[in-house]
Amino acid sequence: MFKETKMACLIFLLFSSVAFAQEYLDVTSDYHITFPEDFYYKKDFRIQWWYFTGHLFDENGREFGYELTFFVAGVHKKDFRSQFGVNNIYISHFAISDVAGNTFYFNDRADAGAYDFAGAKDNQLNVWVGKNVLEGKAEKMHITASNKDTAIDLMLIPAKPVALNGESGYSRKSEESPLIHPYTFLTQIWKQRVD
Repeated sequence: MFKETKMACLIFLLFSSVAFAQEYLDVTSDYHITFPEDFYYKKDFRIQWWYFTGHLFDENGREFGYELTFFVAGVHKKDFRSQFGVNNIYISHFAISDVAGNTFYFNDRADAGAYDFAGAKDNQLNVWVGKNVLEGKAEKMHITASNKDTAIDLMLIPAKPVALNGESGYSRKSEESPLIHPYTFLTQIWKQRVD
């Protein structure tokens, strides 16, 4: 209960401070998507995410579902002398569903990125929060994640070309909002290989 309350408070504080930050760019309809750069972290945008879900089968045919997400939320762009200065909050959620066992495992992690415990690169596809890691290229992405009870180590290889969702790759999350939310533009079907 305490952990859930602490996480809820962290998220509330995070989005409260993000909501009032004006130093970030908004995604507008004239933004031109380019690959592979738009797979990478963009420091000028307030919120970005990478989202993976899928179904896996073990050697006996037992089915598992997984989800691994990464979020980077900009707090502000100040240059700090200290490693403990907070520019971003990095969040990752990892879940495994054991279908036959009717069991669900999950954990959430959040970190400010001090001493590289979490981070995201702007010149390559590389995002991490603790042991949850995404790295690679558009042609081959490697994801790893673990918690106390479960772990994944997957190499993801696209089976189809990139498909842009929404209007030219943009998807509004609210008709009331004048803004288009960043990085909701990509769907790709992946073949998964367990290493």
